[in-house]
Amino acid sequence: MVVGTSSNSGKSTVVTALCRILSDSGIKVAPFKSQNMSLESYVTGNGEEIARAQAAQALAARCTPRVEMNPILLKPMGDELCQVLLYGHPIGIMHYREYQLRHEEMMGHALRAFNALCEDYDFIVCEGAGSPAEINLLEHDIVNLPLAAKLDMPALLVADIERGGVFASIYGTLAVLPLELAGLVRAVVINKMRGSTDILEPAISWLYSATGVPCIGVIPHVDSIDMDGEDSLTRNSSSISTGRAAGGIQVKAITEGDITRHGLTRSDLLDIAVIGFPHLANATDIDPLRLEPDVSVRYVYDRSMLGDPDIVILPGSRNTVEDMMWIRSNYLAAALTEARDNPDSFSILGICAGYQMLGESIDDRIETDYGLVDGLGMLPVRTVMAETKILRRCYSGKWVASGGCPIEGAQPAIAGYEIHHGHLSYNDTSTIPVTPWFLIDTSDGYESEGCTDTAGGVFGTSLHGFLEDTATRSSFLSLCASRRNKYWAPSMVSVEQYRQFRIDRLASAVREFVDMDVLESIWRDS
Repeated sequence: MVVGTSSNSGKSTVVTALCRILSDSGIKVAPFKSQNMSLESYVTGNGEEIARAQAAQALAARCTPRVEMNPILLKPMGDELCQVLLYGHPIGIMHYREYQLRHEEMMGHALRAFNALCEDYDFIVCEGAGSPAEINLLEHDIVNLPLAAKLDMPALLVADIERGGVFASIYGTLAVLPLELAGLVRAVVINKMRGSTDILEPAISWLYSATGVPCIGVIPHVDSIDMDGEDSLTRNSSSISTGRAAGGIQVKAITEGDITRHGLTRSDLLDIAVIGFPHLANATDIDPLRLEPDVSVRYVYDRSMLGDPDIVILPGSRNTVEDMMWIRSNYLAAALTEARDNPDSFSILGICAGYQMLGESIDDRIETDYGLVDGLGMLPVRTVMAETKILRRCYSGKWVASGGCPIEGAQPAIAGYEIHHGHLSYNDTSTIPVTPWFLIDTSDGYESEGCTDTAGGVFGTSLHGFLEDTATRSSFLSLCASRRNKYWAPSMVSVEQYRQFRIDRLASAVREFVDMDVLESIWRDS
């Protein structure tokens, strides 16, 4: 088990690296996190919802994501409420005290899922959550050291030096834990080190003498674009690619010579503003855009931050109606309406909840008690929130809007997954001129998915992850650039290649800077 001194200490990263290292050694390995609290989720091939981080770790382990890798998923809704998903499907919205009363039941489910994985894999790398030393929560903890104790599993403690106070956090974590749990922590790794590690040696020696737990590695800060994380707004609020290789993958970038020849300035390049909803979910949809050279991706929280972007994205949300009211209150909704009425203004993309907001109405008695409320009225769709959650993957489809794919010769592979309580329907009597955006292949044949206005300025889709396809992403960005009369060259960078590159890079860093012989002896002795 990998636990951390705090959230974002690097647990997910280390688990990902260990899964790849073990897979490279020919070991059949799988990741496991009994309970994850995250708004970044993924749909398995069986239509089950798990945390995105465990899906990424399965990729590192070269195995198929399955619900047993994350049997319990908590999706926070605010006011101490969470939607609880068990084995990939929602079982209700619970107050945290109600959920705590069911901890024995949930521990049973966690053990059942773990044992199911053990039947199919030789090695399991488990991930803890937050800190294992939240002593007020230990009685109900089903994801950290109490679970490791039930399984007689050794633990590795990861600490983030970038936050400061790293040795105090390591010592404090071990000091406040009950002895039987602290004894499970067999080694420590320090993460995100910048500069020379020599200056840490006196403190590392002191830590061992004070705790008896060795520090078996100091992992340097790995500079790359983070993807598939668990927290929406821990991403960079603004990032501009420099035209260099994205994660070591060569991409076609606009050069200064190109800019001069076309009479452009850096401000002429594509600027994408993502609305940072208070209940933002599945921000991983934005990650592929951050890989594009010469594209700016930034989050905005009110109209004063909006400026004059080329594209505005309304991403997913865990509370669609309240987030729509929020953008009305800070005048972002008014800016979207003005753009829709101005053919020279920015394009608008709504994904999942963002798509629902762009429609005519939302009837919500599931996420909230607002009932029937008006949408932004930009696309002729109506949404009814239902108890039944739509969870499905789309493996193939085609672009049909505006006569097909804008890039000549490109072959978009429309793919992604749906996660929503909102059931959408087209309003056939609407006066808004639109066309379906995609046709997706289902077991019953092709069906329309998403739509766009005929002016090509407003787009909506329920598909998460559709921008991961290189041709689809390039086609969409090219269409938006041409609408603004801007010069932009598709890079054709592969998201899949980048993910694999990043996993291998993390694995290489752990191999080099962690004493793998000691780590192997720990798990072999267990």
